[in-house]
Amino acid sequence: NVASIEGSNVTIQGAGTTTITASQEGNSRYNSASVDQILTVNKVDQVIAFDNITDKTFGGGPITLSATSTSELEVTFTAVTDHVTISSNNSATIVRAGKAKIAANQPGDDNFNAAPEVVSEFCINPVKPTITISDAGTESPTLISNAVSGNQWYKDGAIINGATSGTLDVTVPGLYTVKSTIEDCASQMSQEFAVIVTGDIAPGLSSELVISPN
Repeated sequence: NVASIEGSNVTIQGAGTTTITASQEGNSRYNSASVDQILTVNKVDQVIAFDNITDKTFGGGPITLSATSTSELEVTFTAVTDHVTISSNNSATIVRAGKAKIAANQPGDDNFNAAPEVVSEFCINPVKPTITISDAGTESPTLISNAVSGNQWYKDGAIINGATSGTLDVTVPGLYTVKSTIEDCASQMSQEFAVIVTGDIAPGLSSELVISPN
């Protein structure tokens, strides 16, 4: 299983250890002779090529996994994080948003050493948030994001420092948006939500209203 001999040529058949014997039967003047040599054939190293996994969005379909090894042996996949689960047909199902990691392995066989593990890291981005409003038509409306976590609010395209909850109390008119980020994986920015803040005319100010043109 390790080597075969044809004439004086040795052909490697596989990894392992074998004994090669050189012999001479002798003749009427010489006794027979033989010498043994140990031949050790080491296993071959192998390397895995794991196709890059592009960023995904939560709620998307299964992810097809593809990897090959220089040994041409089958590569197996495991989920390093709990963002995905791996099925027997080499596809990954998205479980939650965040930074996902999937490992590709090949344990080797009689002729090949185990391949170094290759890990692919990619984002599963949160779904693009949507905004609704409560207390509309008042001087203190509240904007509500449907993103459960990771919210960051913006006004007129500029970040609102500290506005990271699921709701935002508005006192200043403008165009408001929100984005959800989980483990450095960010959703698309929500659609702009225009807010006009209304309220009573402050005491002491004229109540005259002039609209032009008619």
